[in-house]
Amino acid sequence: MSNEMTFNSYINNPGGKGSSVVPNKELIKETFTKQWDDLRLKENGLIMYHMYTDTKDFYIHFKIPSGLIDKFYYDVVIRFYPREANQAMNRSLSEYGVQFYSNDPSFVFTYCYAFKSNGLFIRDLEGRMSRLALKQPAKIKNPKNEVGYVKTIYYAYLEMKKNDLFNKGKWEGRASKYSKTIWNNTITHADDKIKDAQELQSAKRKEDKKLKAKEKNSNEVFERNATNKKPFESPNPKNFGHYNRPSPNTLGVHTRSIQKGFGRFKKSN
Repeated sequence: MSNEMTFNSYINNPGGKGSSVVPNKELIKETFTKQWDDLRLKENGLIMYHMYTDTKDFYIHFKIPSGLIDKFYYDVVIRFYPREANQAMNRSLSEYGVQFYSNDPSFVFTYCYAFKSNGLFIRDLEGRMSRLALKQPAKIKNPKNEVGYVKTIYYAYLEMKKNDLFNKGKWEGRASKYSKTIWNNTITHADDKIKDAQELQSAKRKEDKKLKAKEKNSNEVFERNATNKKPFESPNPKNFGHYNRPSPNTLGVHTRSIQKGFGRFKKSN
C-alpha cells in the first residue's frame, strides 16, 4: 500500500487523504511548537543536520535533542523525491513526496510498521531499524495501524521551516553526494539507541532517588535539632558580657558623678 504525501500534508493530516482528522490536532501542533521552542533555547539554537542529494532525491538528517535526557539526540531523516517528472525543475521541495526515519521510541514502538505499510518509510534505512518494528504491527499502541504525529519528525519540519530548507537554493554547495552506505556510520541502530536511552533514564532515576533521600535526611536532622534546641539564656543575668548592671545601692553615686561632671552647665530659667 502507498500513501504518497508532501511534508506539509503530513503536518496538516498525517493519516493522508480520506482519513479521519487527528483529534485535538491544533492543540497537538501548538504543544509541539512550544516544546521545540524550549528545546532550541536549551540547545542555544544550534541544531545539527546534514544534507545529501543524488540525481533527483534530497535527504536531510537531523540530530533531534531528547526532551528527557540532556545531551542525547535522536536521528531523524526525511527523504524528498519528485512525485512527477516536472517537479525536478521546481525550486522548492514543498510539493515533493516524503518518506521518513526516526529512532525515537514513539516512532519505533508505535508508528514504524504503519509508516512502512503506507510507503512512508525510507527503504535504505531498514537496516538501521528494529526488525520487529518493521515486521509486526503495534497492536496495543496503534491497533488501527494509523500514521500519526511523531514528535521528532514534527520538530524536524519546524526546523526546516525556520531555516528555509524547503528552498533548494539552500542546498546548493552544502549538500553531500548521497550514498545509502553513509547511514552505517552516521545513524545509531534503533535497538541500540533505545537501549542507550533506557539505561540513561534508569541512571537518572537512581540519581534523583539518591538526591531526594539525601534531601529528606537533611530536613529530618534540621527538624530534630530545631526541636531539641533550648531557648537562649544569659549565663549570668546580672553580668551579661562586658556590661555590668549597676546595683540599686550605687545608682545614686553614679548619678551624682554625672551631675558633677556637667556642673559648669547652668540650668536655664
